Formats: sequence, structure tokens, C-alpha cells
Amino acid sequence: SLKSALRSRGTKPAVAVELSPAPPAPGLEFMQGIMVVGASEKLRDSGASLVVCTDLDTLRGVADEQKSADSVREVVVAYEGDDLESASENGAAAAIVRNGEDAEACRRQGLAVVVAADDLAAGLELCASLDAPALVVPAVSEAPAERDCCVLVRASLDGVMDVARSAADHNFDGLLLKG
Repeated sequence: SLKSALRSRGTKPAVAVELSPAPPAPGLEFMQGIMVVGASEKLRDSGASLVVCTDLDTLRGVADEQKSADSVREVVVAYEGDDLESASENGAAAAIVRNGEDAEACRRQGLAVVVAADDLAAGLELCASLDAPALVVPAVSEAPAERDCCVLVRASLDGVMDVARSAADHNFDGLLLKG
């Protein structure tokens, strides 16, 4: 499950990665799928708990690679975008949403709900009302120790070390890395 994948890291913060590969150079379009599969393998081998895809082609490649992998590590594949029906059809296990209406659409498609919110308190409240297993927030702030959802903080690659160092101090479960 998503919650167990994000909380199974012990004292280390869980790592989630947004995978949005840049378009290939002209003439190398055939390489896109190969690059996605390679990135998916590398993320699993490196210990990622969650891979978030923002386009359906990448989602399909990552989901297919994760399903075919001979690995005991669970890597949850999530989608962040508007086409939840296609996300489900292309192998997503979860989707990132900002409101209850989208959460219901997720559930109709069989997807786990990950709430994204600009404010920690409002996000925790929405997670509780939706029984969502995870919350993504844009900045580090003090998360309550007692809560029912995992809290991930979005971090850019250039700021990841500062955010990671504050994980224990601010009581969040992991990072969502965005390149």
C-alpha cells in the first residue's frame, strides 16, 4: 500500500520522485521509452518509494517496468494530471489531487488518493476527511506527530539537502523531488 511504502523507511525520509523526462532531441524520439525504463529501474534500485508521472506515456512506461521487475521493493506509481481515467488504464496506483471532487474521481478509477495542498493544516484536514494515505506540501513546516497520513515535502534538486536535514526536526515522512 502507499502508506506502508512511504513509512517503511525507518528513520530515513521516504523518497518520492517526479519523473518528467525532457523531450528527446530530433531524430532520437525512439529513445524516449528506453530512457523512461532506465530511469524507472534506477529509481527503484536507489530506494524510491513513489514515482510521480505527469504525462501518460511516462506513466505507462514506469508502471510497465515496475510490474515486470523482479523485486521485493514496492514502488508506487502515481499520476499528477487531469486524465484520471487514462491514468488508471495506464497503470497508476495513485493520483495526486487538490480537492474532494477529484478524490472521488480517483476512487472511482481504483486509484489511491494523495492530497496536494499549499498549507499543511488545510492539507491534513482534507486528508482526514478523505481518508487519504498521503499529503504533499510545498514547504517544510512542523507536522503533528499524531496523524493518519504520510506527509511529503516537495523539494527541488538544488534544495534537497536542506529539506532532508530538517525531516526529523519537522516530523514529515519524506521528500517529493522535482527536477
